[in-house]
Amino acid sequence: MGKFKKGDRVQGNSGYTFDPSSGTITDVRENKTVYVEVDGQPGRAWCYRKNQLKLIKSESTTFKIEAGKFYKTLDGRKVGPMAAWPDEEDCFKSSDLLRGGLWKTDGGSYFKGASDSPALIAEWVDEPAAKASTSTPSNDNAKPKLKVGDRISGSAPAWGTITGVITAFDTSSPTQTYMIKDDESGHTMWIDNYSIVVPAPTPTTIVTLIENGQPKPSSTPHVHTSTGAAETEAKRLAAKYKGKQFGVFTLTTTHEEAAPVYDHKWQNMAALGLKIDAIKELRALSGLGLKSAKDAVEHFLAAA
Repeated sequence: MGKFKKGDRVQGNSGYTFDPSSGTITDVRENKTVYVEVDGQPGRAWCYRKNQLKLIKSESTTFKIEAGKFYKTLDGRKVGPMAAWPDEEDCFKSSDLLRGGLWKTDGGSYFKGASDSPALIAEWVDEPAAKASTSTPSNDNAKPKLKVGDRISGSAPAWGTITGVITAFDTSSPTQTYMIKDDESGHTMWIDNYSIVVPAPTPTTIVTLIENGQPKPSSTPHVHTSTGAAETEAKRLAAKYKGKQFGVFTLTTTHEEAAPVYDHKWQNMAALGLKIDAIKELRALSGLGLKSAKDAVEHFLAAA
């Protein structure tokens, strides 16, 4: 418990809490009681027993919020950079996504019961980056870094599991909390504990001329970044070439089998369509004449 002094920052202890769970001691009595001005209740001090409190920060520790710096909350979160709140004197707001957080100059919560702005106890100091070690295996199971626009699925309070596109993320959260726009409802909400990562889709969409019900794509079609962009282009072409029909085609799936790998270089060249190179390689390797090497390559291609 330690010795309390006027000006010390304290919170509830031994199962006893007040709301919010931090405040500043205004007076210390000999009968093991102290008076605490609870954060968010300026000008009113409450009486507590010393064994009901634990020290957050001694008054001997210089602590004052400064704009542009990061700070550590009572529950271990990183908030910042701090910015002055113009509507209230000596009030600061975090510029990150810890929503609604407001603090007094000494780090106390500005509003009573503000769970999103627990007391600030110290300036945030980043841990030194760990040195890379060749003996330490990489964590292949680590979650990838996500960015705005990626699609993820995760749990949202009162909503269950939802899937959508990331619109923002909270870097102050140890578990990285994301705001996503839900596919089904269209609502934007915060989620955490995401379990599925879906890469942002990059659709392959082209516009083609339709004749007799059949598409006639160009030999070098323009690939659009979205179906909407392709539809806009199809409407533009239809307006320009009246009487012509243009369709929008989007790649939905692909199938591919690995190309076979042969023992000899000339065989691999032939399989890739480099027939002349394959003939030259076979002649250099075997000493065959031009016709014999050509017949051998063609026979190989016919049997492949």
